[in-house]
Amino acid sequence: MTVTRDTLAGLLADVRAGPASRFEGIPDVHYGDDRHGVCGDELGVSEWTLTGTSVSGQRLDVRGVDLLEFDAAEKIRRKDSLWKILDGGGLPPRR
Repeated sequence: MTVTRDTLAGLLADVRAGPASRFEGIPDVHYGDDRHGVCGDELGVSEWTLTGTSVSGQRLDVRGVDLLEFDAAEKIRRKDSLWKILDGGGLPPRR
């Protein structure tokens, strides 16, 4: 692939569109309660909680984890995100 000014502009627009779409669907989105760690040179994990209210009025409380793989240049090669929707259904409070 040849990287031109137009190609780069398109890639940057795609990168910006990801977070922007999250704010469109959840205008008051908040990430918090986060922890991050690495294991060796190639693996990392990021834990977080997302809270907010969707545009349809549904309150969200989500616990998430990002699993990361790094290449030799310490750039993210792969990222998998997992969400667990919390509804408080008898779960003990998080510490």
